[in-house]
Amino acid sequence: MTATPYQPIQWSNQEPLFKDKLNQMTNNDQWLFENMPKLYYNVSGIKRSTGIKAAAGFGVFNASATRYAAGTITFGDYFSQGCQPVVVVGEMQTYPQREVIACIRGIGTIMPDHRGFEMYLTAVGTAKKISSIVYAPWIAIGY
Repeated sequence: MTATPYQPIQWSNQEPLFKDKLNQMTNNDQWLFENMPKLYYNVSGIKRSTGIKAAAGFGVFNASATRYAAGTITFGDYFSQGCQPVVVVGEMQTYPQREVIACIRGIGTIMPDHRGFEMYLTAVGTAKKISSIVYAPWIAIGY
């Protein structure tokens, strides 16, 4: 059954239950099910299709006199212990900085885990330093 568009429902204090509102509530539930993001996690032999979480943010790196910068991104208690989230990073440079690459690793490990990850920036090519602020967006998917 394909749901019709979601419509908010409001209930007044001591309002009797009517068929129309209950049907709309059921329709809203179906609409949410059909339109929610669906994720699949398959890392190190762990396969999950329920209970998946996504987190995203920015690492902000200031200009540096060297061609290297590093920072640590922590997840707090967001992901379950033992989870190895899939982490994807990028970088958005401001003018005139154009040649920067980003690499990641776990905190004291090779792979990121439930604690977070370390991000490393390197100015490449003709750039001798990180000359302006660099925003490094990241997305992590785990459980």
